Amino acid sequence: MAAKTKEQVRYLLDMLLSMAENCEWLEFKSALDDTLPRSLCAIANSLVVTGLPRGYLVFGVNVATRSVDGINFTAEQEKELRDRLAQHLSRPQRYDIHTQLVPKNGKRVVIIEIYAALDEALCSDGIAYFKNGTRILKLSESPEMEKFIREHVQPAISQLQHVGTFEEGTARGGLDFKELSALLDLKVWAQLKGLPDERGELLQSLESARLIKTAGETYSITNTGALLLSCKLSSFRSLAGKAPRLLSHLNLDKNSQVKEYLFDQGMLLCLSDLLELLCRELTVKGRKTNDSQRQLLYPRAVLQELLLNSIVHQNYQSAGSGMLVELFADKVVFSNPGAFPRARPNFSGYSDCPNPSLAARLRESGWGGAPGSGLLSVVEALENAQLPPLIIQEFGGQCRLIIQPQHPFATLPHDLKLTGVYQHCCLKYFRQEVLSNKSLRLRFGSSSKTIATFSRLLTEAVTYQLIKPAPESDSGSLRNKSYIPYWA
Repeated sequence: MAAKTKEQVRYLLDMLLSMAENCEWLEFKSALDDTLPRSLCAIANSLVVTGLPRGYLVFGVNVATRSVDGINFTAEQEKELRDRLAQHLSRPQRYDIHTQLVPKNGKRVVIIEIYAALDEALCSDGIAYFKNGTRILKLSESPEMEKFIREHVQPAISQLQHVGTFEEGTARGGLDFKELSALLDLKVWAQLKGLPDERGELLQSLESARLIKTAGETYSITNTGALLLSCKLSSFRSLAGKAPRLLSHLNLDKNSQVKEYLFDQGMLLCLSDLLELLCRELTVKGRKTNDSQRQLLYPRAVLQELLLNSIVHQNYQSAGSGMLVELFADKVVFSNPGAFPRARPNFSGYSDCPNPSLAARLRESGWGGAPGSGLLSVVEALENAQLPPLIIQEFGGQCRLIIQPQHPFATLPHDLKLTGVYQHCCLKYFRQEVLSNKSLRLRFGSSSKTIATFSRLLTEAVTYQLIKPAPESDSGSLRNKSYIPYWA
């Protein structure tokens, strides 16, 4: 079962609250009630239809106003809830329960994260349900829907396979050397490794890196090999639609269309071009009227690391398209199918990468630093440039990393200010320093006149259990207190 940090749960709740209304994969309820098993069943079955791996039931939110009121929810009540679901559902169903404290009353919002039904349609008290918009209907009343779910539901065994097996899976097999050379750009690999123009040594290098498999004079290309070196990603059925895309919404007038760029090549062939295009699109004229110099809106190192992160943390086995970068005037969004690393999502340097071989080969080629160090370097670069903190969003099986151009501190949304407090605290902790009122003001470029404002912000971050006072902290005035992350 997946465990989320307090910050991830808060991000998830904010994202769900931003949705316009209940739908096939999302339902808000003000309180726990007897319809819970039926609702969970309907969402799990509907996920098979929508193609999304997860849906959500949210309790403690006023359905009409979306005000977050919370409910009383103890560990004993959670146990009773799980027992009730086990009693009513036709078979064990995968779901996770997350809670978020409501500071105003001490209650909690409860989020049940539901995974798609496996093997066959899920039943509640012997009846299978699905959602049509906001309505819950019996599956037996819709033969077409019943047939679709029966034909498209995934076998449970697929959930037990190790994610790493995808990398070594075969993208194309039964090839001779000529066919292999037509599908992969072998010269790129030879140049990266400094190999002579000799077939035997090249093939040995490719096989030791697990990019190909050999059987006599017959060759197979692994998924990792295709992702890195393919001349055309679309030549591989297992990677169809996974080519990186860039959509630019910048500098459009009413007659202009969104600019779309597709990079249908292996990552070692197209990443440099993608990064250069990204930098060109985000380079603007200097702010001063007489300034002819052009400047990049974001640090180049940040753009590079977020590209790399989206590639190596992508779930390449999911349905639909792959990595997408979207450029807007007020943000850049990096999206990919897959979850944000959950093992220790605190920028600690620990990496829970679903594609370790792909990540290792890219690092060896000069893309990225030590495993797990990337997002901490992003946080640091954003702080050094006094840009808003990194936004991490995850829902419906998609991960989104968002950066924004410079904003005055006063205009930042309040939740983003709290995110900045937490990220600054993590950065300080791993630099063997502590967060203070002064360091936080420097991070946001604020003057000493805002000491009281930042003291209140720090107090609120403690209330939300994002940070806590350091053991050696001054117990006197708030302005002299020091802090460490809540998990430290």
